[in-house]
Amino acid sequence: RVLPGEIHVLAGENGAGKSTLIRILSGVLTHFTGTMLVAGRPTRLRDARAAARHGIATIHQELSLVGSMTVADNLALVRPAPLFAWIRPATDTRAARALLREMDLDLDPNALVETLPLATRQLLEIARALAQNARLLILDEPTSALEEPEADRLLTRLEHLARAGCGILYISHRMQENDRLAHQITVLRDGQILAPPPPRA
Repeated sequence: RVLPGEIHVLAGENGAGKSTLIRILSGVLTHFTGTMLVAGRPTRLRDARAAARHGIATIHQELSLVGSMTVADNLALVRPAPLFAWIRPATDTRAARALLREMDLDLDPNALVETLPLATRQLLEIARALAQNARLLILDEPTSALEEPEADRLLTRLEHLARAGCGILYISHRMQENDRLAHQITVLRDGQILAPPPPRA
């Protein structure tokens, strides 16, 4: 269970079932037993778009940004639009600036994504999820390729998002990150939940 404003760490060795659970929550794996509740209602996600409509966004290790496009264009990609809508660069740039300010990202909306540091691209991916009104962010090993200062910047931003009411499911093998972030920890082994420790005060 992940509550609004909570960072819930999902832990376990390789093969414990973490990736399978992420695929269920992301709408990628649709055939499973059991019941999934979203906002207290039984929900069966048919695909990733259904997950997005329910406010669930997954940030994978392999980012889905388009490197050859600008920051503003990447943020505009997730906004629904009519099939033959005109492209409005000025409107996209204004919307991008507003979202970047919300994420405290000092970025040029016209910069190409491929020129940005990896940590900045991670934050941009999160900003894009928030542009879809994500209420639950799932992050799978987001700091695995980051140096310590970059990782610290990302973790700080996640803490801010949680304080703003976003629910976060966080997966990392770095125990110091889990100790820093976790309001709750659930440990998986062979697809089963082990008894979680008491919640952090």
